Amino acid sequence: MSFGSNKSKQESKQESIQESFNQSYPELKERLSPLLGAISPSTQSLLGLLGLGDEGGPSSVAQSKGFRNFLDNSGYAVARDEGLRGITNNAALGGLLASGSTLKGATKFANDLTTQYLGDYMKQLSGLNQQGLSASQILGSAGQVSRGASQGTSSGSSKGFQFGI
Repeated sequence: MSFGSNKSKQESKQESIQESFNQSYPELKERLSPLLGAISPSTQSLLGLLGLGDEGGPSSVAQSKGFRNFLDNSGYAVARDEGLRGITNNAALGGLLASGSTLKGATKFANDLTTQYLGDYMKQLSGLNQQGLSASQILGSAGQVSRGASQGTSSGSSKGFQFGI
């Protein structure tokens, strides 16, 4: 009789230890899920900007979509509009609005601004993607630690029981 009750206590102890090791996993999963959810959209945006296709679609469509996302979300359009407005206002004050130098200056400004903002936007998407991948590694490690710890406790308990310790 004592053998049966001892086994029951052992199983209860194992379940309790396993539960205690897994307590952090649900909280980690909840807190990290926004980052996990960001992996796919940031990857798709990067692929689109690079013209590498979107879910099997033509790369030009993906690139256009990626560039529209960039224009809508990076602050580039506001900076471009304000900068070009400043260039044209200054040129108009000097009577040079229709000159080639004004057009050349506006083109250079827009190109330089696009290079800067697009580079920053791609770095931000890459960073977001990296954070999501790191979150998945943390969550995977937490799951493995919980699983390994509960298995280690389980095998250690049964060995001790087998040898009468």
